[in-house]
Amino acid sequence: MFEQLRRSSLRTAVLCFLWGPPCLLSLLALAFCIWTVVGWVGGHTPAISAIFHAFPYPDQLVECELALPGIILVWAVLGSVLSWLIHALQPAGLSRRRFRQLASRLGIFLRRWGFLLILFLFLFSLARVWSAAPVKAAAADESYSGALLGYVPWGDAHGFHKGAFCLVESGNLDDWSHRRPLNQALLAMRLAMTGFHLRGAILLQCLLLAVASYLVVRIFGSCLGLWSAVGMLALLLAYGRLFQATTLSEALGLSIGALGFGLFYHGVRHTHFWSSTCGLFGLALSMSARAGAMFLLPCLLLWLGWQLRVGWKRWLASMLALVMAVALGLGWTFLLTATYGTGRGAASANFSYVCCGMALGGTWKDAGRSYAEQLSQLKNEKLKSDFLYAKSWELIRENPKPLFRALWAGERAFLKASMPFGSQLLQLKSAVLVLATMLLFSLALVVYLVRIRKRRERGFWLTCVLGFLLSMAVIFVNGGWRVLAASWPMIAAFFTLGLASPWSFSSVAPSTDRRAIIASGLILLVLACAALAGPWLIHNAADRLGDRRPRGPRDVFLTSRNAVLGGAIAVVGKGDASIAGVPNFNISQYRAGIWHPAAEDPKLLRHPPTPFLVVVVHDYVYRRSKHMFAPVDLLELESPYLSIKAQPVEGSRFLWRVIEFQASEGH
Repeated sequence: MFEQLRRSSLRTAVLCFLWGPPCLLSLLALAFCIWTVVGWVGGHTPAISAIFHAFPYPDQLVECELALPGIILVWAVLGSVLSWLIHALQPAGLSRRRFRQLASRLGIFLRRWGFLLILFLFLFSLARVWSAAPVKAAAADESYSGALLGYVPWGDAHGFHKGAFCLVESGNLDDWSHRRPLNQALLAMRLAMTGFHLRGAILLQCLLLAVASYLVVRIFGSCLGLWSAVGMLALLLAYGRLFQATTLSEALGLSIGALGFGLFYHGVRHTHFWSSTCGLFGLALSMSARAGAMFLLPCLLLWLGWQLRVGWKRWLASMLALVMAVALGLGWTFLLTATYGTGRGAASANFSYVCCGMALGGTWKDAGRSYAEQLSQLKNEKLKSDFLYAKSWELIRENPKPLFRALWAGERAFLKASMPFGSQLLQLKSAVLVLATMLLFSLALVVYLVRIRKRRERGFWLTCVLGFLLSMAVIFVNGGWRVLAASWPMIAAFFTLGLASPWSFSSVAPSTDRRAIIASGLILLVLACAALAGPWLIHNAADRLGDRRPRGPRDVFLTSRNAVLGGAIAVVGKGDASIAGVPNFNISQYRAGIWHPAAEDPKLLRHPPTPFLVVVVHDYVYRRSKHMFAPVDLLELESPYLSIKAQPVEGSRFLWRVIEFQASEGH
C-alpha cells in the first residue's frame, strides 16, 4: 500500500510540475483579458494597461512581469533535468514511456493554444511599458530610450516614425530613411492600416513578433523537444520586450530573423535544401531590416557549400541558388531604395561612420568628430557616406594597425559585457546566480554538442559561433546589444540546445511541423512583397493633403488629429482631472520616466504648468515632424485635421511649444 501511495504521489507531483505553470499563465491571461475589457469599457487609455492600475499591488505585478522570462526559463531547465532523470533512473510508477506520453500531451496543448499564451506574454510586457506603474524600471528597459514614457517616439525611433509619415505622403524615402527602408515601408503600412494611430501600429508590431516567436518555437520544439522550445521562448520574450514598444527596426529584425531561422534550422536538421535556401533568404532579409552579424551569412554559405555532397554541376547550381537567396534578401534594401529613394540617401549609410571610426582606431563617434568640418559642407547622407568610405579605405591603406586594435577592443568589450547583459535580461540580481546559470547552460551545451549524432549539425553550430564572434568585433562597440536583433533567435536556440529531450538523440528521424514551415515561408513572402508594393498603394490611396494646400508660414503645422492622439501623453499635477483619450502620467512619473531623453535635451524638464500634453506633430505641408508641448484643450477639437501654430523652445534641439491651434477643413 505504501509503495502504491508513493507511486501515485510521484505521478501527481510530475503532473503538477508539467501543468502548473501553463495553468497559472492561463489564469493570468484570463485576468488580463477581463481587465482589458473593463478598461476599454471604462475609457482607460490604453485599455491593455488597465490591469496595472486596477491591481492592488502594482509594483509586485511589475516585478512579476519582469521576472516572467526567468521563471519560464527555470521551468524549462527543471523540465529538462526531470526528463533526463526519469530517462536514466526509470523510477517505479513512472516509466520513460509514461513520462513521454505526459510531456507529449502538454506539447499538444501548447501547439494548439501556445500562440494565445505567447501573444499574452508580449501584450502583458507591452502593457507594463505603457503603464504608469513601471517607470522606476525604465533603466532596465530600452523601450524608454526609444519613446518618451513608452509612447512618444524619440531619437532614432522618431526618425523612423517621421520617415514612415513622409513615405506615405510623398511616396519617397527621406534622407534618413534610406538607411533601413524595409522597416520604414512596413511601419508605413502598419500606420496606414491604423489611420496613422501609433499605438495601433505598435500593437500590430507586437502581433507580428508573437506570431514569429510561436512559429520558430514550434519548429525548434519539433526537432529538440518541449523544453528546448520553452527555453527559447523565454529568451525571445526577454529580448523582444526591450524594443516592441518602439518604432525602432529591432522588433522587425527579430521577427523576420525568427521566421528565417526556423526555416533554416529545419533544413539543417532534415537535410532539406530548399528549406535551408528559404531560411537563408529570411536571415538575409532580417539583416536588411536591422543590420547585425554581418559575417554570419558568408560563414553559413561556405558551410553549406562544404556540406553539399553532389556532382559538380549540381553543386554549382545549388551554390548559385544559395547565393541568389542571400543576394535577394540583402538586395531588398537596395531594391526599395531604387524604388522609393531620392538619391540623397544611401542604404546602411550609418555603417560608413562605423568603418571610418574603426579605421581611426575608435568608434563611429570618432568619425563624426574628426571630419566634422568636411561633413558639414556635404549636402546629404549619400555624399557623407561616400566621403567616409573613401576616408576609411585611405586610412586603412596608410596604417591598418588602428583597425586591428579597434577590432580587438570590440571583441573584448563584447565578452566583458555578456554576463551583465544576461543578468539584466533575465532580471538575475545575484552574481552567484548569474555565474551558476552561465555554467549550467555551458555544461549542458557542451554535453549536447558531444552527444549529437550528426556531425553536420555540430558543424552548423560551430560555424554560427565563428560568424557571430567575428561580427561582434566590428559591430558591438558601435551598436551595443541592439545589433543582435536579427540573429537573436539563433543565439536563443544555441543556448537552449542543452535542454533537448533525451529522445531527440535517438536515431529515429525527427518530426516535422509542416504547418509551421509553410506559415513561416508565406509570412516571409508577404512581408517582402508588402514592403515593396505597400508604400506605392498607400501613397496613391492617401489624401496627400500637403499636395493640395499652398505653403503658408513656417511656424504653422497642418496635421491630423488621429496622428496626434496616437502618440501623445498627458502630464497632470496633483488635483488635476484625468485627461480622456490619452495616457496620463503625474509629474513625478513624467520626470522619472524621461531620464534617457532628458540627457539629450534637458529642456524636457522645463515643461509648462500642468496639465499639458507631449505630442509629435507631423506637418503635411512641409513634411516635417516635431515634438511639442501642447495645452490639453487641443484634444477638444473634433475636426479630423488641425492647424497648429508653434515656436521652438529656446535652447532646445528638438522641442517646440504650441501657441495657437484651430480646426482645419483639410482642403
